[in-house]
Amino acid sequence: MIRAFTAAIALLAALSVMVQGAFAEPAMIAVGDVELEVNDNGADGPVVVFEAGFATPAAVWTQVTALLGEDVRTIAYSRAGIGGSTAPEAPRDIAGHAQDLAGLLAALELSEPVVLVGHSYGGLLVTQYALANPGAVAGLVLVDPAVIEQRAVFREMNAERIAEDDAMMAANLPPAMLADYQILVEWMDRMPAEVTPLPAGIPAVLFTSTQTYEEPFVFEETGEGRAAWLAVHSALFANVRSGAHIRIPDAGHNIHAEQPARVAAGVEQVLESLN
Repeated sequence: MIRAFTAAIALLAALSVMVQGAFAEPAMIAVGDVELEVNDNGADGPVVVFEAGFATPAAVWTQVTALLGEDVRTIAYSRAGIGGSTAPEAPRDIAGHAQDLAGLLAALELSEPVVLVGHSYGGLLVTQYALANPGAVAGLVLVDPAVIEQRAVFREMNAERIAEDDAMMAANLPPAMLADYQILVEWMDRMPAEVTPLPAGIPAVLFTSTQTYEEPFVFEETGEGRAAWLAVHSALFANVRSGAHIRIPDAGHNIHAEQPARVAAGVEQVLESLN
């Protein structure tokens, strides 16, 4: 997740010019104590809602949503305190972000189940949302998602390296983002090492980066970390009856930026399964 944060900064700079012409002016929608920045193409078609990774705004989905065309209603939003969204009164935990997602769907009057797409922390968030609200989710596309039980698995393998990675994050994140990260870590540290699989009846496509690194930046990029990352994703996907678990050896954590066509194809695969 550390590399994901630093890579996202470079990604946002590269997308800044593209984004200006890709979306109409974002809407600001009141949800609870915040106003969320929402990019909604307003199409009359199946609804796909995008959750970005940790500390990254809706703009990171620009290339994927453009590839889906005008027959799919795409809704990408920035979570509270990110992008153009206003900051919350207090840092959000996973439950708070899930409540914001539910509030946004209600504000947009989306009463029918939607397809949720999530990257990294956004993947963790939509996974937890689907587990808690399976009837509200028509399908899932998970792009190298974080998994709520991963820290327990990783600490059993190499607790010293995980502590080093935590210290590096604490030294590099701005205070507001660090507060959110620490809340996330505290939540994940309460989880067991056994992964809860996705609901069997929800169609899903899961992308896992298996790219290797000569100079691993964090535990997940070491040899044992890559194996553990794939293992937790495989356990997450174990019960899915309709979909695909796709390994990506030639892209890093930001698969949606490096290979947007593959992610768009995954969304289309889920949509086709609903027909």
